[in-house]
Amino acid sequence: PCAGALAVVSFMCPKVVAASPTENTDIFYGATINLGALGVLTKVTLQAGPSFNLFERAVVLQLDDALKNHERLMMESEYVKFLIEYHTGTVQVFSSNRTQAPPTPIPNRFLVDLNTYAVETLQLSTSFFPDFIPAAMRFLINQYGVFGESQRTGVWWKVLSIQERIPLHLESEFAVPFDKVPEAVETVSRIISEIGIGISVFNEVRCVSGDKFWLSNDYADRRCHVTLGLYNQDQRKAEYFGKVAERLIQIGAQPRPHWAKFYTLHETQFKTVYPKWDDFVALKRKLDPMSMFCNGYLRRIFTESKVCV
Repeated sequence: PCAGALAVVSFMCPKVVAASPTENTDIFYGATINLGALGVLTKVTLQAGPSFNLFERAVVLQLDDALKNHERLMMESEYVKFLIEYHTGTVQVFSSNRTQAPPTPIPNRFLVDLNTYAVETLQLSTSFFPDFIPAAMRFLINQYGVFGESQRTGVWWKVLSIQERIPLHLESEFAVPFDKVPEAVETVSRIISEIGIGISVFNEVRCVSGDKFWLSNDYADRRCHVTLGLYNQDQRKAEYFGKVAERLIQIGAQPRPHWAKFYTLHETQFKTVYPKWDDFVALKRKLDPMSMFCNGYLRRIFTESKVCV
């Protein structure tokens, strides 16, 4: 039998099947995040709510203090993220809560752009002399004061998204259990020192509530996303990102990689961090028995189960 919330699942199954939390539930929870492996989604119904404003406050802390109090910091507001600079051990903590207050005036665009260009100029220049990156980042934080305390009110999507221009860079990202955040961040910090790599990109840590989608980074429990960034150092991506992933596995952090960013994990490891991995593979075999929906990326993921040949 053919079933799926998909348009054309395979030559053997050219039909559209609806799926929801109460109908064809395996397809709903498997196909919502499916990496394009199951077919084509032709219709999606989203549950939307009214727009709202957020009041955001930013404070600067030392990394040790932020990690020591990470549970309180992350739980006391609706939306929280850490922006970490590892060479100085400094964190800018952004916390936001809903408010009825109107948006505050937009800050001077010239000053915002000035900060952006200052960081980008430093990133570009030090990428040719990576040994100078730690000193340059200390200058940005300690002398230039690129991290600072602030507060503002704005519509939710403007507050939560990054409005400034972001220089092109390479990223990796791993979702780890909420209680593993301090150990995971400390692990990243140690690896940076061990391999002697300069990091000129600020790294985010943000937490997300759990969901029920099989291949979601946040399946079944509350997780925090630890991002890693490299600017113009592509030759060291496998070394740095790979070593972080390996060490996170060793400390029991069960790292789930962001599917659209760089990672070195393979299917054997995916099976240990995604409880529903085997169910997804079975669904793939059911909905796409002829491997119609496969490509180079998926073949690199499903190396063991052989559902993409």
